[in-house]
Amino acid sequence: MKKINDNKIFAIILVIFFVSMLTFSAYAEEDLYRYSHFLNINANLSINGGLASSSGSATPKPSTETRKVTILVVLQKYDDGVWRIVKSWSATAYNTSALAGGTWSVPSGYQYRTYVSAKVYDGDGHLLEHVTKTSGIVYY
Repeated sequence: MKKINDNKIFAIILVIFFVSMLTFSAYAEEDLYRYSHFLNINANLSINGGLASSSGSATPKPSTETRKVTILVVLQKYDDGVWRIVKSWSATAYNTSALAGGTWSVPSGYQYRTYVSAKVYDGDGHLLEHVTKTSGIVYY
């Protein structure tokens, strides 16, 4: 049986390490550049005892110019093959995160989700970007 040189083992481990780091870096850059004018958007939903808590947030990228951010958070129920609006909330923010949401009583026996739509405008009111996000589905 041949003895493997310690240098060869080290070289193989080093190659595996660098390949995995390149893969990780590619995924990190994809998240970083997913949006042009937003850092992130979130959609959340939980249901406890028939009370749905639905919320969303959208954070614009830093800018030296005024940025208006609008957000629409929609609690939806899946009924007869269609996502129907149960309740919606909205908010507007300037140069900071826009947050909206609330609680609402819901009947059991349905699937629910939160849909979030966010827009960012420049100082002249021109739309710069429109993004959406949907929470996971919650069966209650």
